[in-house]
Amino acid sequence: MAIENFKEIEDYFTTNKDSEDVKNFRSSILNVDNVKSFLENNEDGKKYINSYADTRVSKGIETFKQNNLQKLINDEIAKRNPSTDPKDKALADLQKEMERMKAESARKDLTNKALKVAQEKKIPSDLINFFVGQDEESTKNNLSVLEKALETYSQKAKEEILKSGSYTPPKSNNITTQEQAENEIYKYFGLGK
Repeated sequence: MAIENFKEIEDYFTTNKDSEDVKNFRSSILNVDNVKSFLENNEDGKKYINSYADTRVSKGIETFKQNNLQKLINDEIAKRNPSTDPKDKALADLQKEMERMKAESARKDLTNKALKVAQEKKIPSDLINFFVGQDEESTKNNLSVLEKALETYSQKAKEEILKSGSYTPPKSNNITTQEQAENEIYKYFGLGK
């Protein structure tokens, strides 16, 4: 049978669709590799597969939005802005106030202990607030550092006086020795009085 145009081929395949020859021919043309090659290399195939993929992805996104998105948004809003019961908020405020009061009380206790240590070591009490630490041990360490610094400063001052060979007492402006020492300490630490 001579085939002269495409219509004849089409008619032949339609009328002989149950024939083994037609089935074998169609299966040799329509296999996974040929379809894959067509979709990857042919412009029409690429257009079709991209359009199909876009449609499927769009449907998937819409389904996700309808089923899950609002719940995710609500969960994130709740996480960032937890709605608290007024009782919970009042309780949290009270707890914060108690923590603040405990910290303030601990600070006062440390300051009082530091004052006692300063009096024992004859450190000027005006400087105590600068050396109160987070706990009793750090406060004692800070005061020890201050005491050593004052001793070093005092020793250097005495050595300077002895090196110069003469001591001229400062003019009396009705300043006591303690006030003069405090002024020197303030001056040494750059605190100014």
